[in-house]
Amino acid sequence: MERLSGLDASFLYGETPETPTHTAPLWIFEPIPQGKSAFESFREHIRERLHLLPFFQRKLVLSPIQLDHPVWIDDYDVDLEYHVRQVALPKPGTDHQLRTLVSRLHMILLDRARPLWQFYVIEGLHAGRFAVYAKLHHAAVDGGAGMVIMETIFSSSPEPGHVSPPPPKKKETPPNLFELISTSYASFFRQQQQFFASWPDISKAITNVSRRMNEDVEKRPQLPKLAPRTIFNAVVSNQRSLGTCTISLSETKGIGKALDAKLNDVVMAICAGALRRYLEMRDALPPESLITAVPVSLREPGNTDINNQVTTIICGSRRTSRTRLSGFMP
Repeated sequence: MERLSGLDASFLYGETPETPTHTAPLWIFEPIPQGKSAFESFREHIRERLHLLPFFQRKLVLSPIQLDHPVWIDDYDVDLEYHVRQVALPKPGTDHQLRTLVSRLHMILLDRARPLWQFYVIEGLHAGRFAVYAKLHHAAVDGGAGMVIMETIFSSSPEPGHVSPPPPKKKETPPNLFELISTSYASFFRQQQQFFASWPDISKAITNVSRRMNEDVEKRPQLPKLAPRTIFNAVVSNQRSLGTCTISLSETKGIGKALDAKLNDVVMAICAGALRRYLEMRDALPPESLITAVPVSLREPGNTDINNQVTTIICGSRRTSRTRLSGFMP
C-alpha cells in the first residue's frame, strides 16, 4: 500500500468529465508481417511485460471520508480485455480518420476501479499501417515517466529483447476500513509533529522574508499581469480535436544550434508563432501578449521512477527572445 503524494492526487481531484487528466501518446507503426494480428501480437507483448511496470498492476483505494489522499494497492488480476482494446478504421483509413477517432477516445475517462491505463490498437490505416493510442493517468505518470514506460514496452530493434518471467506473485490483502483510517490519522499526526518541530526554521524564514520585503518596497517590483481575454476564454466541454504536423528533428536542432538555443526553445517559439497566426487569421489577436503555463521536469538525470516530478512556470513575452527568434516568435 502506497499513498499518493499531494501532487499526484491533485490530478484526481481536478478531473471532471469535461477535463480528463490522462496523458495520451499516439504511436504509428509500419505493417506487420503477413499472417500476424497487430492486436493479438501487441496484447501478448504487454502481457509479457506487465511485471516490468508496477503502475500497470496497481489500482486506487480511497481513504474513508477523504481523511487523506488515496492509496495504491497491488492488483495482479489485470483484465487485459479491458486494458488493451481493438479498434479498426473504415476504409480508406486516412490520417484524418485516425485523428477523429483518437479525439473521440480521449473524451472517455479511465475507470478508477481498475488500474489507470488503457491501450487502443487501431488497425485499418492506409498502406497496412496500425497505430497504438494510450491513456495513462496523470495521477501516476508525467512526461518523464511516460518516456520510461515507452522505453520499457517498445524496442529500438525489429526483434524485441528477452523478458524474464515475472517473480512469484505475493498475495496482498486489500486494506480494510480500520487500516485506512489508522494510516490516515497517523499521517495527519505525523504532519502536525513535523510542523511544530519546524517552528524555529519557520520563525527564521518569516524574519528573512520580512526583512527582504522591507528592502523591496523601495524597488517597487512589477506585479504579474493577467492574461488578456481571447477567443479561448469559453466554457470547456468534453469535445476534443486532434491536429498533427511533421517537423524535421535535425532541422529543428540545427535552428537551435544556430541561435544558441535549446530544442525546447525552438519548439516553444514555433508553437507561439503558430498561435499568433491562428489568432490573426480570425482577427482575434489581443493587443497585449499572452501568458502561458509551461510544465518543467524536476527529474534528476537517470531517474526512472514512475510518478510525477514536475512543476509549472509562467511565461510572458520578452523582447530579447523576439529578436533572437524573430522568425518564430509572435
